[in-house]
Amino acid sequence: SEARLVDSIVQKVLSELKKSFELDISENLVGIDHHVKEIMEFVDTKISHATLFVGIHGMGGIGKTTLAKAIYNKLSNQFEHRSFIPDIRESWKRNGAHYLQNQLIYDILKLKNEVYNEHEGTKFISSKFKGKKVLLLLDDVDVVIQLRCLAGNHNWFSSGSRVIITTRDKSILQNFGVDHTYDHKEMGNDQSLILFSKHAFRRDSPLRGFEDLANDVVSIIKGLPLSLEVVGSLLCGHERAFWRGTIDKLKKVPLEEVQKNLRISYEALEYEQKQIFLDIACFFIGTDGRIASYMWKACGFFPEKEIEVLRFKSLIKIGDYHELRMHDQLRDLGREIVREENRLKPQNRSRLWDSEHVKKVLKENKVTVSFLFRT
Repeated sequence: SEARLVDSIVQKVLSELKKSFELDISENLVGIDHHVKEIMEFVDTKISHATLFVGIHGMGGIGKTTLAKAIYNKLSNQFEHRSFIPDIRESWKRNGAHYLQNQLIYDILKLKNEVYNEHEGTKFISSKFKGKKVLLLLDDVDVVIQLRCLAGNHNWFSSGSRVIITTRDKSILQNFGVDHTYDHKEMGNDQSLILFSKHAFRRDSPLRGFEDLANDVVSIIKGLPLSLEVVGSLLCGHERAFWRGTIDKLKKVPLEEVQKNLRISYEALEYEQKQIFLDIACFFIGTDGRIASYMWKACGFFPEKEIEVLRFKSLIKIGDYHELRMHDQLRDLGREIVREENRLKPQNRSRLWDSEHVKKVLKENKVTVSFLFRT
């Protein structure tokens, strides 16, 4: 009938519109559906019309951001005003509170550079967002002041608003006073094996002859999605001897030290791949990879090939607009490797990314020949 055809067209248009503002999520998701279902039971706007703050907490690499993005995408078509503020911990240090406040203001009101300091931004958001039903995702919060500056109170927003927060520190959520907290636990063994297999074998189960080794890896990593993805990608295509050597290294790493698991994959890279990985970790996250490639080509590297290797090994991702992406645990690993070059004298490191270090080194005229920086 005509009515059915119109309804079909409307649903198709809405579906296409939804895709335009959904957040990018990996296609290799495993075991996330039941987490989404549990959280949706209290955040769905059809169930509660109150403004709700929801906090997702858990250790680094557990998949908090992915889960929060899935919830955001599920809710997004119920909101006219939406904002995703990624990687707040890092951006707060590098750019300051007002930078994030301006990002939020632009997303909700489409106004550019409205505030110039933290106090002005807090006052602006608390007054101008009233009457706006918003969906906010505040990712990787590490101090409570960040929440107070970006979403300080329920009455900043209209009823029905949803504020989703991810953090490694549950006490931040308790101190701020969120309405619901969700403890994102490790994956179970069966789900871990599926996720690991997707990256190690490019299928949902181990290849014949590798079942024992795959189970050994999964039992060591204990359900941490990022580690399963990165270590699986490292082992993909290798013989049993390489697997055994990697497993021996993994056994020496305490469970809570995720970075050391990831470091095993970094150590297996060739020289040029390591340099590009460190450059991305220090400078180029969010940058168009084609632009950064000019610099690497000038260094005699072959960036297209090396970037593809890093992507295959799950150490980086490439966005829809060629931007370079990296998980915050991998970024922190790369920067820690650079710090280890000289902990006491930043000027003797190969890279500087902290603006205060850059200013100090330039002021004291202590730049070394291997030195690269970006403020």
